[in-house]
Amino acid sequence: MTINNGKFISSDGTKYLVDFKDEIPDGHGTLTLPNGGKYVGEFKDGLRNGYGTHQFKIGDNYEGEWKNGESHGHGTWTSPDGEKYVGEWEDDERNGHGTWTTPNGEKYVGEWKDDEEYGQGTWTSPNGEKYVGEWTDGKKHGQGKYSWSNGTKYEGEYKNDLVDGKGTLIHNDGTKSVGEFKDGILWNGKYFDEFGYISGKIVNGEEEL
Repeated sequence: MTINNGKFISSDGTKYLVDFKDEIPDGHGTLTLPNGGKYVGEFKDGLRNGYGTHQFKIGDNYEGEWKNGESHGHGTWTSPDGEKYVGEWEDDERNGHGTWTTPNGEKYVGEWKDDEEYGQGTWTSPNGEKYVGEWTDGKKHGQGKYSWSNGTKYEGEYKNDLVDGKGTLIHNDGTKSVGEFKDGILWNGKYFDEFGYISGKIVNGEEEL
């Protein structure tokens, strides 16, 4: 390896312009990759460590904290199409609390695990829909509350992004569906009219007269 005034070019075309310590990048500098990616920031023990910005070849950009060559700590990721995440990272993935937004107005604020929504979080859409509750692997899963722009609301259990389990659906006209839901529909329960009186029953997916 030949280092010339803090500049080193490896056999694969990777370029370092950085302070060196014992022939290892250590300090502030610039890393340019053969694929066109570029990192500007702090190095330690030859790896990205500390604070820095990485511009990826595909156009994504990450600015924030690094640990042992991976995004780790607090940072901001943006994509060419306008998506953005601001929050905690671990091992190059979204882990912890963070906010994700899209150019069309969709937004999620809450917990993340292994790059997916996981735990407690709030999702909102540009048309006024909103979900507040539990998530697993990027899907609504567990207890939650969902509201539609027309005033209809649901509170209860979710499974794999669908209303599934015990819950209450309150329509915007005041009528209710209460009971056990399956794959998004009432499976066992009762219907109530706008005055609170029972207007029907359903057992195993079939309405009773």
